[in-house]
Amino acid sequence: MFRAEHADRFAEIQEKAELSPGDEEFRWWTHMMIALHAETYYHQYVLGLMQEGHWAGYSRYIEGYSTNPGFPEFWGDVGPAAA
Repeated sequence: MFRAEHADRFAEIQEKAELSPGDEEFRWWTHMMIALHAETYYHQYVLGLMQEGHWAGYSRYIEGYSTNPGFPEFWGDVGPAAA
């Protein structure tokens, strides 16, 4: 629902080379939402609460998402969680 409500803003952060400070922050927090969601799914998978096929598809989605503009910089800021 969030993506649908902000579709115009999502298009901007995907396509524009120069972003306003507000758009840069929006993009950073969008990446954070995806990373937190992925972490939750990962733990569900590790605990055996998610089928292998579902995790395999989701992990491919996250691998593809990680190529979005700004994600490498975001990941450089937050990195993987310590085990």
